[in-house]
Amino acid sequence: MVNRVPFLSLRANLLALLFLLGNALSASAATELNLSVDKNKLYQNEILNLTVQVNSELDFSLGGLMNFGGAQVESPSFEGIEQDWEIIDKQQSYNMQSINGKTQSLITWRYALSPKRSGVLQVPQATFQDSTSSPINIDVIAGNRPRDESNPPPVFLKASIDKPSPYLQEQIIYTLELYTLGEARGDMSEPTHPDLIIEPLGETSKTYKMRFNQRYEVYERRYLLFPQKSGPLTISAQEFSGTVVDARTRRRGRARELSNEVALQVRQPPSTFSGETWLPATSLFINETYDPDITEIKQGDSITRKISISALGLLGSALPELPAPSISGMKIYPDQAQVNASEHAQGVQSSRLETQAMVAISPGEYTLPAIKLKWWDTVNDRERTATVPERVITILPDEYASHSQQNTEKNAPPLEMNDVLPESDNGTLGNTPIITPITEDDHGAVTAESASGTLWIYATLTALTLWAMHAAYLYRRLSRQPAPTAPHELHSGTEAEAQLSTLSDRLTDAVKSNDHSLAVKARHWFELLSELAPTISQDIEAEFRQLVRLFEAAHFAKEAQELDKETKNRLTKLVVDTTRNAEQRTKRNPSNKGLAPFYPA
Repeated sequence: MVNRVPFLSLRANLLALLFLLGNALSASAATELNLSVDKNKLYQNEILNLTVQVNSELDFSLGGLMNFGGAQVESPSFEGIEQDWEIIDKQQSYNMQSINGKTQSLITWRYALSPKRSGVLQVPQATFQDSTSSPINIDVIAGNRPRDESNPPPVFLKASIDKPSPYLQEQIIYTLELYTLGEARGDMSEPTHPDLIIEPLGETSKTYKMRFNQRYEVYERRYLLFPQKSGPLTISAQEFSGTVVDARTRRRGRARELSNEVALQVRQPPSTFSGETWLPATSLFINETYDPDITEIKQGDSITRKISISALGLLGSALPELPAPSISGMKIYPDQAQVNASEHAQGVQSSRLETQAMVAISPGEYTLPAIKLKWWDTVNDRERTATVPERVITILPDEYASHSQQNTEKNAPPLEMNDVLPESDNGTLGNTPIITPITEDDHGAVTAESASGTLWIYATLTALTLWAMHAAYLYRRLSRQPAPTAPHELHSGTEAEAQLSTLSDRLTDAVKSNDHSLAVKARHWFELLSELAPTISQDIEAEFRQLVRLFEAAHFAKEAQELDKETKNRLTKLVVDTTRNAEQRTKRNPSNKGLAPFYPA
């Protein structure tokens, strides 16, 4: 069996010795640094190719190899180069050869530099280890290289706008086109300006166009610009930086192209515009809908009104808020407006939707005023008005109040002359005049002889007659079964207590079921409470109204919601406890339960 361990150990020691010897010898190797450029004059859109080469001679090939591996991480330094130049690409290559025991190494760096300005620019000196190069001056000409059919550019960039003199806040479409004869890869800048609102419009599109008698691929990007300041305004040149593959040779090269600058003259709104809010747009419409679409509504019910504004060529944030109308017989709860925007072939299509929940409070006929919104037609350069006509809404009495009133009128006895002649507290006949008969004698003289003799007889008969009629009328009203009445048409304290309890039950049921007529039921209950126990009603009025408003705000929001459990319990407990307290107070004070006056004041 052959033992290979001593041989392996000897080879490892030899390699280590050679490595140390090579490093020692390479310390004295000479290094040469050279710089070169492909041109000394170029246009601002062109690329400067800078080449840096380092030659290093090593005394031993193996040691040189080892040392070379350590030198790969080093790069030349250019102090201050980024002040005038942008390094858009950097590549490295290596070459080594050994002749007669001497190792020659060549390291090459290739830089692609883009000038940041025009004028005489300097590539500063390069430093690599102990070697230093000399700086190089480059003449940079402003603008792009001239283009013609005899010298078609492989790639170029073009910027344009659809309106050179827009109004303040008017939409402008800015188009950026990249023309290329081969496959292009890289980055393209986007327009920016402190006095412009800029939004991208759509995705990058690809088309083909003929330029310089060549068929170019065209990559197009569009942007929406909205000037926020009047006066002259300039959009700076945009830049493409990347690589382009020549369609014929299939060689890839660096490319940097600048577009043209774009100048605007932004105009102030015309002095003839009479609207409150400046709205420059291609088109603008306003519309309203109702759910349900009716013109009559019952007291306590609600309808939803939606008003939409749609504009082409105007940002949604520019669409104004419409004030909610003030109608005495209705409560109006506006919801938060919805503002949307979508892309359109002619720019941005914006909309604003305002929703209002309208609750019928008092019966009657009410007019919602017309809505007029003035805007500026940028196509025809004139003022226009978008209008929603006025609308008349009739609020009908709620069925409960109407039914009670009809029953009261039906069951009440007709008033007679004697019904309005109540007996006064001191037993006399109130305001009833007593007629004393006046007679004439044979000579035509007026005497009071018969009046003085029969006065007591007429007075007694009249008093007895009125007393009998009054007693009969009172008997009829007390013996008749009372009909259901509205809260303000009660006849006795016991009936009022029963009615308050009934209204209390209806109100608490409405709270539990989230009934939309809760506000009307709450009003009926509170009106009756105020008649029976005004002190108690004053004590709870603030809290009661607040809880009812919370219900209305939740029920008539954009998406109807139920009151939270805590608020429901508070409202229910307040109604039940207050009703109980009012009934107990009425029982303790019987005088409060006496007959209601027969005769209206």
